[in-house]
Amino acid sequence: MTVGTIDAKDRLRIPRAMREALGLKPGDAVFYALVDGEIRVRPAGDPYTAYGPVARQVQAAYAQHPERFLTHEQVMAELGITQAEIDALDAEDAGAE
Repeated sequence: MTVGTIDAKDRLRIPRAMREALGLKPGDAVFYALVDGEIRVRPAGDPYTAYGPVARQVQAAYAQHPERFLTHEQVMAELGITQAEIDALDAEDAGAE
C-alpha cells in the first residue's frame, strides 16, 4: 500500500504507478466516492459518450446560450400540463407493458 500526504492546499497526489494503471493524464477528470471510510478514485471519462454526438452538441450549445433553453417547469407551463398528468401517463405506459 502506498502512503501519501495532503499538502497545504488540500491536494493529494496520485502516485505515478496508480495514474498509469488507470490511464490518467494531467487534466483528466476523476470521480471520488467515500465508501466504508475510504476514498475511492476512478476515471470520470466523458459523461456524454453513451449518448452520442448530439448530446455533446446540446451541451456545447447550452454552455454558449443557456437563455435559449427552457426548464422542465417552463415546458410544462407552455404545454399546459402538470407533473401529475405526466406521472399518470407514465403509470398507464407501465401498465400496458
